[in-house]
Amino acid sequence: MEFPLWLLAVFLFLLGCCIGSFLNVVIWRLPNYGSPVRFGDHIRPLTLSFPPSHCPHCHEPIRARYNIPVIGYLLLGGRCGGCREPISARYPMVELGTGLIFLAIFTQQHAAGSHHAFLLGIPGLLLKLFFAATLLATAGIDADTFQIPLILPQIVMAGAIAIAFFGVQPGLPHINPSGWLGRAAWGGTCGLLVALGALKWGLLPRSFNSTSVASATAPEMPAEKVQQTSEVNVPPPNAAGGTRARLLLAAAAAIVSAGSFFCGTATESAVILAAGLLVFLVGVLPQPEASIELSQEVMDETREPDVRREVFKELLFFLIPAVGAIVAGLLPLHLPTWRFMPALTGVMAGLLVGGGLIWITRIMGSLVLGRQAMGLGDVPLMAAIGAVVGAAHAVLAFFIAPFAALIWAIFLMIRRRPNVLPYGPWLVTAGIIVLLSGQSILHLYFHTFIPRRTHHAHVFHWPGQR
Repeated sequence: MEFPLWLLAVFLFLLGCCIGSFLNVVIWRLPNYGSPVRFGDHIRPLTLSFPPSHCPHCHEPIRARYNIPVIGYLLLGGRCGGCREPISARYPMVELGTGLIFLAIFTQQHAAGSHHAFLLGIPGLLLKLFFAATLLATAGIDADTFQIPLILPQIVMAGAIAIAFFGVQPGLPHINPSGWLGRAAWGGTCGLLVALGALKWGLLPRSFNSTSVASATAPEMPAEKVQQTSEVNVPPPNAAGGTRARLLLAAAAAIVSAGSFFCGTATESAVILAAGLLVFLVGVLPQPEASIELSQEVMDETREPDVRREVFKELLFFLIPAVGAIVAGLLPLHLPTWRFMPALTGVMAGLLVGGGLIWITRIMGSLVLGRQAMGLGDVPLMAAIGAVVGAAHAVLAFFIAPFAALIWAIFLMIRRRPNVLPYGPWLVTAGIIVLLSGQSILHLYFHTFIPRRTHHAHVFHWPGQR
């Protein structure tokens, strides 16, 4: 008797909503982690568990029956049960969006094979869910603060490297370590380690006097805001207006996703994924009026007078792994043939290609424009995405992200909202898309724009890739 997979689908959707509730906590608290906050009679450092869930206005703890993702918001009518102050629609939208993305990951994997094959692929399914949740948290934080905490991309990269040893990472291409691409990947990895060591020991200069790549382009929080944060409970992010419209959008996305799932359409995974990403992004991206000030600070920061000089320091760092990759790719090296080496080589190739594409774009764009073209925190984020999806799909994500960001930029222009966009949410959006549908997108592209006579079984594999 086969296990009814629709029950697992419902479970994963509910799990995604619960994870989304936790992501709300991570998104708001991680950037302020360790700041002293007062809750009741206690003043303690802010953590992911302290203070407990409560209303930021009346400080009343949230009752268990109202702490249920999405449903709790609806039961309360969008207002605190005690003081009746409005609750940001961001909370249920992040929860619902994460749930729909989890459901999309399930439907994509279920459609990829038989019932038995699906059950064998459950470890890969869990890994996709973990990677997606971590990337979503990164997107939410960058949307709020224009900063990417290094810990989140590092978790993704460390997870991808660790999982490569067990060979269960889904969708990751295996690369022959002794092929030219494999040799280049390991040469670039060695060069990256050398460059990091040189930076740590002061042999290479740091750009923008930065001690953290994630905060190289982000403005520091003014002292008065830090003081205020340390004296009161950390408030929730309240997006400016549009609550009813955003809730209607979330309801429509849920209805469309449910219809697509239960009708079993051929594109159900793509429909549900699009709905989930839209709900999540509309939940985290609209900002209160205070964000206009932050956007202006970011814009002023990118126009520093010595941008070209500082970015040239980054170019010196970049050249070390680049030269290492070129030299190793040309030399006839024979690397070890351990069982995990092809998967690990695929991870390192994706990491270097993903991070390298964004970094060289930042460097060249900054040198040409005379201001920082994008934040340096996007580099480790894209490197993490590349480590998960592989080099070829990292290139695809690199080209998808700006198109998604352009749509939102046009929307902001029409509404005359702040025009400084955090790029992290769009890299995350592109990364999740290619994690689920990268191969299908490449297949559609090649069969649409490449002459049929050039098609063959391995048209989507890079040289040296198995």
